[in-house]
Amino acid sequence: MDPYASMELFNLGINMEAPTAKAPASLTKDKTIELVKASNDYAFDLFKKEYIDQLRNDPMMMPVLISAIAHDWVYKEHGFTEEEFKAALF
Repeated sequence: MDPYASMELFNLGINMEAPTAKAPASLTKDKTIELVKASNDYAFDLFKKEYIDQLRNDPMMMPVLISAIAHDWVYKEHGFTEEEFKAALF
């Protein structure tokens, strides 16, 4: 399958996943944007340091791994679960 078509299907799947949790009141729009930027910076830096060699073997792993690392960072550093954070993003 074409990697671009695969990515589009992946993105469509994400859009259909509405979170079941409610966003905490402390996750305001500005706070959520701040956390998205910081968690993505952290995830991309870690990916470049530890996982860049995997990109050649499985390019579709990158978005999944970046997302997982970013959600883990938000939970570890700020205590918001993945479901709570996703709810704030919707």
